[in-house]
Amino acid sequence: MDRQFSSFTIEGDEFISMGDPLDLGPDFDATQTELLPPFQLSLDIITGTICAISIGNSPDVEASQSYLSKGFVNACSAKDVSGTKLKAWIIDSILIGKIDTKSVPHLPATIQLDEDAGTFIELFIEQVDPSPVQKNVIDLLGRIVSRSHDSSWVDPLTGLANVSQVINHITELVRSDELLEICTLVIDIDGFSAINENYSISYGDQILKSIAARLQGSFGGKGFLGRLFSDVFVLVITGINSDETATWLGRSVQTCLAGPFKVDEDDEPVLLTASIGVARVSTDSEPTADEILSMSSKARSVAKRSGPGGIELYQGINYLANLRVQTDKALLREAISGGQISLLYLPIYELTDMRMVAVEALARWDHPEKGQLGAGMFAPLAEEMGLGRELARIVLEQAINQSVHWWNRFPGLDIRIDVNVSESYLKDSALAFELIHMLESRSGEHLPIWLDISVGGLTGRSWGRSEAQLHALSEYGIGLNLDNLGEDGAGLSVLTKFSFDQVKFAKSMIELVDTSEVARKVILSTTDLVRTLGTSVCAIGVENADQLKFLKDIGIDSVAGYQLARPISAEGLEMVFSLSGNQPPDQAD
Repeated sequence: MDRQFSSFTIEGDEFISMGDPLDLGPDFDATQTELLPPFQLSLDIITGTICAISIGNSPDVEASQSYLSKGFVNACSAKDVSGTKLKAWIIDSILIGKIDTKSVPHLPATIQLDEDAGTFIELFIEQVDPSPVQKNVIDLLGRIVSRSHDSSWVDPLTGLANVSQVINHITELVRSDELLEICTLVIDIDGFSAINENYSISYGDQILKSIAARLQGSFGGKGFLGRLFSDVFVLVITGINSDETATWLGRSVQTCLAGPFKVDEDDEPVLLTASIGVARVSTDSEPTADEILSMSSKARSVAKRSGPGGIELYQGINYLANLRVQTDKALLREAISGGQISLLYLPIYELTDMRMVAVEALARWDHPEKGQLGAGMFAPLAEEMGLGRELARIVLEQAINQSVHWWNRFPGLDIRIDVNVSESYLKDSALAFELIHMLESRSGEHLPIWLDISVGGLTGRSWGRSEAQLHALSEYGIGLNLDNLGEDGAGLSVLTKFSFDQVKFAKSMIELVDTSEVARKVILSTTDLVRTLGTSVCAIGVENADQLKFLKDIGIDSVAGYQLARPISAEGLEMVFSLSGNQPPDQAD
């Protein structure tokens, strides 16, 4: 038969055009297709899902083509998830060249679709015997779908699983109800590009086939083999419970590939080595297939840098944590540069009359996977990345802009905004200049801005680089808070070097009030000492009534914490200002 009915397409991550007649098996009679109208079938390369069918040259169709979309198939499946009543829309479209969406075609065939993905499962006959033409269509369609689905999971050169099937296999292992140790070995053939250059690409392809066959012969019965790309293969195996066993397995792979390779008997032998990256991960850490492959791939890169024939092993859970940190770094860098850092405000109240005297600006990051994160979860990472100064500058600028807005909307509003300054920004000689410039550009039309200076950034050698900044800021009239007093026992020595406007006890100190008499005595004596210096005292992290009573009894000036109010958005604070003035909601008149 001259007509090549196999000229269908497969669509997905890559486009494959199959111009040669499709081999549907030796038992399929090509003459069976003579009664069929020409058509084109499109399928998803990953799942084999039917995406579209195009009908052409049919005398029963006015238009030259008719389409059956993947969405339409899924919609039909949703109406009848069992598939037992869903009639053969596809066969109908092939036979009569059109799709009638208003009525169910009366054909004696049913197509079974996957309930979730809408993928083709099977097509069977029911009720009455089909005509010869209908039988031919059913047989042809089944073979095409089956063949195209198989080809979408297989590397066409080596016959091993392709990367899509590898990812699917690892995903199935991770989702297994059984707790498993998954070991992946990414196998990179050293210097393979030289074979393509010195011989030919087709010769290199033959060597790759031989490599695949040798790996399959040695490890096919023990694990799952695939080809990721080019000269990089992967072996996935479970039950490897120690680093020693994983390393031994890598050496076994290298031994398997150590023998000479030949395409023809008269060829010079080709000797190869392999660099191997190994990742061993337990499924209880809930990794994804991409994460596991990325781990072993990065380990492979390290192995290659050490020279041909190297093996690099990473502990699964530790490396997985490191991989996620690297991902967070990339996301945080994008968030800082893209203006995705926002502020909440923690109200601070005077203890004598419970009037709001300040708000502390708290940076927040809406992480795309973890949700909203507090500064403690990402500010240290920003410092590690060298972005601490930029993050602090963004927070300062947002807080100043907000202070300008409130100054204009609520004339006479008597509060200040406290803003934390990172250690790296405090050491930067440009801090005072930049902050004063920000304030000057607002012409004084803003609420007071005070800076929270963490005690940890003022110890040891840090003090010398920070002192000049503090004096310049103080002389301009910017209030300075010594923050986190008592954190890891630090802070009192700093009070002998500089006169701060306020001291804030660390939250970790306030938490000890409930359980430690010693902590209560330390807080009392420290409060008395600080107040003799003419400095006010604030306690952050008050979370219950007993803590609040103790702090009030010892003469703490101001407090903040969940007992009084949680961090609130700028819009929420404006409502508080409008409804209850400067008092906590539960204490307003």
